[in-house]
Amino acid sequence: MSIFNGKNYVEQGVTTLIGRGTEFKGTIDTQGSVRIEGLMEGQINAQGDIYVGEQSQVKADMIGKKIVVAGEVTGTIEAINGLEITSTGKVYGDVIGSQLVIAEGAIYKGKVNMDLISSKSVYDEVNSQKKTEVNEDKIALSTSKS
Repeated sequence: MSIFNGKNYVEQGVTTLIGRGTEFKGTIDTQGSVRIEGLMEGQINAQGDIYVGEQSQVKADMIGKKIVVAGEVTGTIEAINGLEITSTGKVYGDVIGSQLVIAEGAIYKGKVNMDLISSKSVYDEVNSQKKTEVNEDKIALSTSKS
C-alpha cells in the first residue's frame, strides 16, 4: 500500500536531485521536493516530498511532507504526511509523522512517534525560522544600500 495513491513518485515535481555517482555533504534547504540517488550526509529540510532511491545511502536527519525510502537512511525522519519504506528500503533511526507504511522485506530499526501535532510544529518552526532569516537578509541589504 503506497501513501502516494499509486502515483509514480518520479513524476512528482522534484526540484533538487542528487544523482547516482554523486556524493554530497551538507544541508539541503528547499521549498520543493528532493530525490536522492547517490550518497548524502548532512541534513535535508524540504517543504515538499523526499525520495531516497534504491542505490542511495543517506546519513542525515530529514524533514519533509511525504518521504519514500527505497535505499538506506540513517538518521531521524520527520515526515509530516507519512513515511513509506519500500521492500528494498532500510531505515535506522527514529521516525516522527502521521503515517508509516513498511513493505514486506523492508528493514526498520528505531522508535516511532505518530504525534502529528509535534511533527507539524517542528516543521512549521523550521520553515518560519528560514523565512525570518531571509527577511533579515533582505532588511540588511536594504539598509546597507541607504
